[in-house]
Amino acid sequence: MRNDIFCYEQTKMNITKLEVAKTISRETGIPIPDVLAVLDKFMDCIISGLAKGSHFEFRNFGSFVIREARPRKGRNPKKPDRTFTVPARKIVKFRMSKKLREMLNQPGRERT
Repeated sequence: MRNDIFCYEQTKMNITKLEVAKTISRETGIPIPDVLAVLDKFMDCIISGLAKGSHFEFRNFGSFVIREARPRKGRNPKKPDRTFTVPARKIVKFRMSKKLREMLNQPGRERT
């Protein structure tokens, strides 16, 4: 297994689940369909846990938490004189770890 953290082209903007599965398969020898099944189950666990109000923390990566967005006034740009209330809702917030923040903000790292 490779120890470097740059498994993908640095210029690529979006990395899909299939690309992640191919990388894991290539580096571990596990067949792609098996890796995809594990990734699907992993995401299902996170989604169902968040729906139940659980928080998820992944060391050296970050954490996912549920927050309540307060109700607020909304406005239609085409009819600015009309306002409406956007109801309160739950949102998922991601907070990156210190290690990830430092890695992303390294001097000399390109900004995209």
